[in-house]
Amino acid sequence: MAVTRNMLSKSPTATNQKLQLLRKAAMERHQNGEFESAELIYEEILRIDANNFMALQLSGLLALQKQQYLRAIDM
Repeated sequence: MAVTRNMLSKSPTATNQKLQLLRKAAMERHQNGEFESAELIYEEILRIDANNFMALQLSGLLALQKQQYLRAIDM
């Protein structure tokens, strides 16, 4: 497999650090009732890691809190 420039620019460590920062920001906003902002950050986390358990779980919880029951089930 050839190594591309894109592969070199995104090391696993850098990605993990970004995910940690995003997770912290999302959780702070979620806890402060800033649901729209938290939701956008959860979506960003899921763009980076579609199987991120924390983002999936908290997105489902957020949907439940917003009474979006079908969306909560899909999460």
